[in-house]
Amino acid sequence: MPVKEKLKSLIADFFRKVGSGFVYGLGIAIALVVVLGIASAVASKLYSSKAQEQKFQEQLTGYKAYSTDAGLEIVSHESRRAGKTFVVIGKVKNRGADTWQSVNMEVELFAANRKFVDNCHDYISGAIRPGEEKNFKVECRRCDDAPLPAFKTYEVKIVDASYQRDMTP
Repeated sequence: MPVKEKLKSLIADFFRKVGSGFVYGLGIAIALVVVLGIASAVASKLYSSKAQEQKFQEQLTGYKAYSTDAGLEIVSHESRRAGKTFVVIGKVKNRGADTWQSVNMEVELFAANRKFVDNCHDYISGAIRPGEEKNFKVECRRCDDAPLPAFKTYEVKIVDASYQRDMTP
C-alpha cells in the first residue's frame, strides 16, 4: 500500500475514534445531567423549607446554631454597685427542648439618651437542660484605675450558647 493511502487510512481511523469517543462522552454527560436534575428535584421536594434543611443538617452533623428561639430565657435579674464594679445577677431558664452550655451573657450599658457607652459579658458554665434554671453573674469593671463610663440604664441578653447533643440512645 502506498504511503499516501496508508496516511489517509490512519487519519480516517483517527477521526473515527475521536468521533466515537466524543459520542460516548456526550452520552455520559447527558446521563449525568439527567441524574443530577432528578436528585435536585427530589432534594427540593424533601427540603422545601430552610427549617427542614437546617433540621436535616443538625441530624447529620449534631450541630445547632444558637438563636433566640432556642428557649433560653432570662427569668430574673437585679444589679448592684460594689466600688468601681457594676454587678448583674440573675437566672436563666431553658424553656426549649435542647440542652445548651457555655451560655454567653452580655450586659449593655446606656447613657440617659439611650446612647450605648459600654458592655461586659460572662459565661454560665455547665449545661442547662430543658426545664432547668441556672444562676448567672456578670461583672462590669475595668482592669485599670479608670471608672466605668457613666450610665443610666442597662440591658441583659443572651448572645450565644453551645448546643450539647443528647447522647442517650
